[in-house]
Amino acid sequence: MESQIDDRLAPLSERIDSLYETRFANQSKALDNLAQDFTYERVKRAFEEAARVGALFGNKLEVQADEEPGKLRIGLRWGPPYTSGMSHDRQIRRTAADSQMHLTGTPGNPQLSVAIVWEPGEEFYDAVERLTDRLTQNRGRPLGERIDWTTIRIRFEKGIQAAVAASNKSPGRHQFEGMLIETIGPDDSLWYLTTEGIYRPTHDWHLSRTAVTGLTDGSRRIRAGDQVDKPEWAASDEWAYIVNAARRHFSRPAAANVFDSSYVGRSSNF
Repeated sequence: MESQIDDRLAPLSERIDSLYETRFANQSKALDNLAQDFTYERVKRAFEEAARVGALFGNKLEVQADEEPGKLRIGLRWGPPYTSGMSHDRQIRRTAADSQMHLTGTPGNPQLSVAIVWEPGEEFYDAVERLTDRLTQNRGRPLGERIDWTTIRIRFEKGIQAAVAASNKSPGRHQFEGMLIETIGPDDSLWYLTTEGIYRPTHDWHLSRTAVTGLTDGSRRIRAGDQVDKPEWAASDEWAYIVNAARRHFSRPAAANVFDSSYVGRSSNF
């Protein structure tokens, strides 16, 4: 009798294993070599795969555009249109048909930030040209200070891959808790700002959200004079920026950047 039960369960186990393998294969297909094929459809697929495992906060990622942390951040976001005056509940319940790819540029002065919609079928070069024009017009980035978009594409690829791998708890990959918000610092030793804190896996180091803010939630304003001790190995400019960035994100109402990934299409019931 026991052997008969085992025989009946074996096909089910094989099917479940196959579903896991299919999911991992779909992730690899969407994320591998993304920087070399940075088309609207490929980037959309990458963000959809990230949404399936809750890898990115608000289904958005910001990366550092310059050597100087915080001088310019470039962001990509796949989700509902930015709409003023709309309640968060209504906004997050939009469907996939309403979703857009937003390309953002945020200088050191966030009041000069700009955003455009990357249209389906539009070449990345054309979207970049429109964003660059907006940044220049808004005095957020002088035309003489060129942006290295090749490096930015690579940083998006690596950032999304790291976020998905951390969500999967993939063996042999950098591990951090929470959804990824932003990557900062040198490409060979990145800082990861997540919803749970600041992580630097190459130094086996992290600082929890509570330790950064001194709060258990974001219910009150953080005092500007509050200090967080800098690790001896941390570069001063990187540390100053990432602590300020963490406080900026952690003091926002949690609902402000919620993204409903329930709409994401599935090829199976897994």
